[in-house]
Amino acid sequence: MIYRGFFSQYFFKKDQKWLKVIVRSTIFGSLHVVYPIEFSTYFTLGAIFYLAYVHRGNIVDLIAVPLLNNSLLV
Repeated sequence: MIYRGFFSQYFFKKDQKWLKVIVRSTIFGSLHVVYPIEFSTYFTLGAIFYLAYVHRGNIVDLIAVPLLNNSLLV
């Protein structure tokens, strides 16, 4: 929620949607990487998670999409 809410409110203008996607996904990917090759996977996941939230602006989507993704691993 910090990546989505905090950055949207204080660092970007409303019309900078794609810049938000790139910056947030880069941060998300960087924090989850163990091996450098994993960055592209986590960058893509970060973008998908963000776009799911922005699509409807609903916090439930922000929780549900990563939950569904993680449940695939279980």
